[in-house]
Amino acid sequence: WVSWVAGPDPVEGEGWQVVSLPAVERAAVLTYRGAMAGIGEAWANLWAAVSADGHSATGPSPEVYLVSDGPQESWVTELQIPVA
Repeated sequence: WVSWVAGPDPVEGEGWQVVSLPAVERAAVLTYRGAMAGIGEAWANLWAAVSADGHSATGPSPEVYLVSDGPQESWVTELQIPVA
């Protein structure tokens, strides 16, 4: 699953569907800027911080592509982990 800000009236297309995730009370969030080659390390750092703080994940952990046009070095992706 991948996600991005879809606008007010998202429409399903061939090979993908529109879903809404439930609201969460608390989440660990990291805003990653740069090419997708570094996204794995960003996730590892966020998971390490969540674990070090004694939290555990409580649901799906989406990537939200806030800026994904132009060269990947300029992309902005929000990593989210709902926590308890």
